[in-house]
Amino acid sequence: GRIPTLYSSYGRWWGTDPDTKRQEEIGVVAVTDRDILLGECKWRNELAGVPVLEQLQAQGLLIQRNRAAHYAGFSKSGFTRSLLSHAQQGDVMLVSAQEML
Repeated sequence: GRIPTLYSSYGRWWGTDPDTKRQEEIGVVAVTDRDILLGECKWRNELAGVPVLEQLQAQGLLIQRNRAAHYAGFSKSGFTRSLLSHAQQGDVMLVSAQEML
């Protein structure tokens, strides 16, 4: 019930950022004609913070096109207070390992 729409296709994405010439990877991508869900999974022994979301947002610009972007973060150890606060203000879904299991 937390996903904003029913997506027609999903998977992961990787490609080259034309500005930085670096390889980029997005762990979770789901799309419709009008929406895109971009997700990042962190399976570490540290809290995921705002930089994880900022990187995902920057990567999303490579494939977003004219679709409304929604973001999801998945973390083994949870999230920093600043990311939790940031998520409450925007279109960001955060899911801990406890919630997944």
